[in-house]
Amino acid sequence: MFFCLALPVFCYIHSMEHLLDLIRKRQSPGILIIDRKGQLRYSNQEVLVLLPNLLETDREGNPQANIPAEILRICTVAKGTTAADENDLPQDITTDCSLMVGGKEQVFSLRAFTVGGIGSNREDGYIMVLIERVVEKHTYNFEKVQNDHHLSAREMDVIKSLAQGLSNKEIAKKLYISEHTVKDHLKNIMAKMQVSSRNEILVALR
Repeated sequence: MFFCLALPVFCYIHSMEHLLDLIRKRQSPGILIIDRKGQLRYSNQEVLVLLPNLLETDREGNPQANIPAEILRICTVAKGTTAADENDLPQDITTDCSLMVGGKEQVFSLRAFTVGGIGSNREDGYIMVLIERVVEKHTYNFEKVQNDHHLSAREMDVIKSLAQGLSNKEIAKKLYISEHTVKDHLKNIMAKMQVSSRNEILVALR
């Protein structure tokens, strides 16, 4: 079949146990297996519920993957964390992102790991991505906030991260930018919203 999973024999057992343990602690996350070239190798049923447009068909009726850019980006970052030898566990990369699903913006938590491809064989490995929908604690009308204050898309990324309770350092890691850049965005946001602190930004959102 087109999307069959055939992990190589050099996938070391410690990494697999680590990943499976993380999966067991979650309630049916969406799971993707993507190769080093960005091609989808496996997707479970849960991810098709979360991302119904993930699998499409071309004009000839052949299945093809429509992997969102945010997922491909976290895979690129994860590829740079491959374990150097079989005694090391791969580092996991975690971020939240907004994806358009059915014409509506939804927030998802992404967690990516390298699987297999250790040492000189690192280019033969895969990236496993766990996908979960994020249920926000507060309901914010982000679209209205953006329109009312003329905020950029990147400034909205910072605001959404702030609404999740993240620190400047955590926002920087999530958005792949420096803490200095986060501070600059916050200054611009506060100026546009006419507030003087992070807390006042959150108050204004409500």
